[in-house]
Amino acid sequence: MKKILLLLPILLSTSLLVHSQDVIMGETSSVTQCEGNFYDSGGPSGIYNENSAVITFCPENESDVVELNFTQFLVGQSQDFLIIYDGDSTSAPQLGQFTGAVSPGLVSPSLSNESGCLTVEWLPDGTTSPLPGWAAEISCRAECQDVIATISSTAEVVGDNIYGACISDPIIDFQGSATFSNGIDENATYEWDFGNGQTANTIDATATYSAPGLYFVTLEVKDAENCPGNIVQAQVQIALDPEYNSSVSSEQICEEGSVTLFGDIEPQEYSQDVAPPVTGQTYLPDGSGISYETCISVDAFQDGDILENASDLFNIYVNIEHSYTGDLDISITAPNGNEVFLFTQAGGGNYFGEPIDNDLGNPGIGYDYFFSESANSTMANAFLGGGQSLPAGAYLPVESFSGLIGSELNGEWCLTITDNIGIDDGYVFEWGLNFDPAIVPPEAQFIPEIVSEYWEGFEGEGENITLDNLPPGVHCYTYIMEDNFGCDYSEEVCFTVYETPEVNNVEELDFQDCFSPGEDSITFDLTENNSSVLGDQDDSVFSISYYNDPNEAELGSSPINSDFTVTEEGTSILYVRIENVNNTNCYDVQSFEVSVAETTIATPPSIEECDEENDGET
Repeated sequence: MKKILLLLPILLSTSLLVHSQDVIMGETSSVTQCEGNFYDSGGPSGIYNENSAVITFCPENESDVVELNFTQFLVGQSQDFLIIYDGDSTSAPQLGQFTGAVSPGLVSPSLSNESGCLTVEWLPDGTTSPLPGWAAEISCRAECQDVIATISSTAEVVGDNIYGACISDPIIDFQGSATFSNGIDENATYEWDFGNGQTANTIDATATYSAPGLYFVTLEVKDAENCPGNIVQAQVQIALDPEYNSSVSSEQICEEGSVTLFGDIEPQEYSQDVAPPVTGQTYLPDGSGISYETCISVDAFQDGDILENASDLFNIYVNIEHSYTGDLDISITAPNGNEVFLFTQAGGGNYFGEPIDNDLGNPGIGYDYFFSESANSTMANAFLGGGQSLPAGAYLPVESFSGLIGSELNGEWCLTITDNIGIDDGYVFEWGLNFDPAIVPPEAQFIPEIVSEYWEGFEGEGENITLDNLPPGVHCYTYIMEDNFGCDYSEEVCFTVYETPEVNNVEELDFQDCFSPGEDSITFDLTENNSSVLGDQDDSVFSISYYNDPNEAELGSSPINSDFTVTEEGTSILYVRIENVNNTNCYDVQSFEVSVAETTIATPPSIEECDEENDGET
């Protein structure tokens, strides 16, 4: 009997201990503890009942916060709801509503929750369920410290929290840092999202951007207790390659000439296509209830940006042809699933565009139709009559764009066209949507600024320079442009300087001769002077020609035959031209004379003298 009496207190003590750690929904309205388990009304092994209940969990120490870690959760989908509040009553902000198999997971008070408590409300639909309900572990931890994260980078700063880089060097190093209010940063975690599909979980990280555009970089830092820190964001602008237009005034000059280099490397503006249109010929098949649907992916806005006003959606347009407007319903669906009808069956046998009626499968001509809140009338009020085309233009949607308010701007925007009646068909050639430019992030359109530009070796002399007195040969010069994105671009231009020849021994080039008795012409071989004209110049590089007209000699046109025939006495002025065979604009021209006279035979008079001294001498 003693043994039984002694055992009974032990069993009672154990029972009380289990009861103090395990919390059953509906048995109490509040608990203050930091261990144990929290179950639905059926306990650890039974099914839950259908009675509503509220319970508040608070930590044992004021400096701590309570946490619930749900290890099992399965209740009636869209019938039974577990609502968790961020505080000590149901008047606190909600942390979430959970139904079906969507588990709350680990639930912690927010940084703004000064009580450190969590309140749980159970709202079943009142019918008995065979589902197992939930199980959660109760624990406490120290109150979260404030964690303030920051992002820095070695990339160029081009705006307020905006970093710039060029597509030719798109690798950017990022550095994360954080301040911790209690000074404890051991085992903190750093979670990066670089906006290009890359992520990282190190303090410092590197991202590579493969295409020009605007990217949003986010960093979240948590301490060792997994307390959420603030999420900070930076932006990255990857610039387009510039346009290269540097040039030279002439690609070939002579050595005594001059040349001007024109430097021109021009940054290009990037403008993000917020909603790239869907293009291409798409058949709208005939049928009852057959739908065409396609979507446009929008990602130009910051995560969390929503459509706040109907006017934020400037218009939705579609290029379409169809032979029976009374067939069709046209609607737009926003990323959050909200659908607005732009057009519903109206107009009977009116046309969209210029269809080929009664000829299934062949495309006609599409018209552009815009659905806009600023239009004056709906399509139904603008039809011209059966067999006539609805004029292209802007029309009011059947339902207001206000039905889309609240949807995130980023995501899939989908157009659905449904054919409700048989016989007629049509085509969609393009569709798209336009947002009010005022809500498009200004950072999505940018152009780098030129910081410096110069010809290498001629820094400070401007973008255009003139060169002269250059030796023969190929000359190349490099133009350099640096922009505020930290990008260096260069372009090389080349030109050739050709040697200009010189007519040598000009004073030795004249020809002279006389007609012999009975001779009526003399032919001179002008090439006899070629060696004198060349001097020591290379005869493989230069050619020699002769002219009887100075203008033709300058132009290098209509040279005369090198066998020059003279039929009359007198002096002829001829011209010799020596030119560079690789660039005939490099030449020299000199004149010389060809003189011909008549031969004169003189007969002396008779002379008589006497030898007065008779010595044989006169």
